[in-house]
Amino acid sequence: MEIVIVGGGKLGQELCYDLNQDGHSIMLIDTDSGLVSKLVEELDIKGIVGSGTDIEVLKQADISNCHAFISVTDNDEINLISAHIAYTLGASYRIVRARNLEYTRNEKFIAEHFKIDYVINQDLEAAAEILYVIDYPTASYVEPLHDNKVHMMCFRIMPDSKIVGLSVQEVRSFIKDVVICTIENRNSEEVIIPRGQTVIEADTYINVIASDKDYQRIVHLAGHEDNVRFNSVFIQGASRICEYLLPELNKRKIRTKIVELNSDRALKLAASFPDAEVVTGDGSEPSFLLEQRLGSHDVAIGLTDSDEENLIFSLYSHSLGVRKNITKVNRTSLIKLLHADNLDAIISPRISISDAIIRRVRSLDHQNRYHLQGYARLSTSKDSEVLEFIVSKGDKVCNQRIMELPIDERVLIGLIIRNENKIIPKGSDYLMENDSVIVITVKKRVRVLDEILK
Repeated sequence: MEIVIVGGGKLGQELCYDLNQDGHSIMLIDTDSGLVSKLVEELDIKGIVGSGTDIEVLKQADISNCHAFISVTDNDEINLISAHIAYTLGASYRIVRARNLEYTRNEKFIAEHFKIDYVINQDLEAAAEILYVIDYPTASYVEPLHDNKVHMMCFRIMPDSKIVGLSVQEVRSFIKDVVICTIENRNSEEVIIPRGQTVIEADTYINVIASDKDYQRIVHLAGHEDNVRFNSVFIQGASRICEYLLPELNKRKIRTKIVELNSDRALKLAASFPDAEVVTGDGSEPSFLLEQRLGSHDVAIGLTDSDEENLIFSLYSHSLGVRKNITKVNRTSLIKLLHADNLDAIISPRISISDAIIRRVRSLDHQNRYHLQGYARLSTSKDSEVLEFIVSKGDKVCNQRIMELPIDERVLIGLIIRNENKIIPKGSDYLMENDSVIVITVKKRVRVLDEILK
């Protein structure tokens, strides 16, 4: 497909790399000539130096033949205006990033009147991710699938776990209705799809699909406490994510304290959310954090604009015995550099929003010939993905017994959903037309369901 991306910031670059790997023709528009030249040379894409609101620039980008127009600059207004101009010039589908709370509250109105097909807010996405790992206290990551009716959950195998040293097959003998999808060693960044004889090791992270009841059973065997509930949260940084997070924490009756260095931002947040305790101060100072009783809270969340500051804050709160530490990090390579492998949950808004846009773009291709319903990356190394497809009559896998399919060893069929019944697949099961099928891949790019085959 012909895709135009406005904005070559970190998110724009992520999209250029990923969509280029999918084989699309990319045109990047950005005002930074050096950045455009760099990406054009590295990725062999096309580029134009200019503004996304300049009609002549958009005409030069051949907008009338553009299948997907994606505007992801740091300025919401530029994104909205450029998308509306792109619509007028003939772009088939328009995606924009809009982060201001006012736009999110009026998303339907904005989308209708600016002729935008998909509005995405990375702060709202980040808040949703944080809430998932608060609602599932033992999870470091939760990926909702199948319209939020299925959850893939990641958690750490504790050193004193009862399943350390057992094979996947032995674990399945305890809990039959659970699928162990991937095992990740975050020190080496190695991710594997386990087989029956794969041995579970301490301090690795596993992704599972299970019912809530079976999930509680397996995390108990993995060495986590039963019936954990969080009552208090300490947040460093009154970022925009807080504006989406605080109302939901209040609904859950979770007591919240926010530390913010900028007094104007702190006063604004305090006025908007009187139920939260907002304190002005330097959250990078250990003595100040001790004074604010950081260690007495159940959850600590690092939400400043600095990845380094968030990581250091979380490492310090971990040392004080805080039960769960959630860290916003976009440059995930820093985790290994700072030896932060023991942190509970890493939230990367840029990767999440990139995944959401990629899912939309893939679903557009040839009127969704991919039949893709869901997509997300499962590891910081980006080597593993989870995808949800609808099986169509024309797929090679349709009406075939799983044991008879030459499935690539880098692929696992995790779950089949037929008429809303969840089936943990066995070799004797079939994939039938209109089934939803959840697929996990490691080091293999899958765009259509048939690409799970060798």
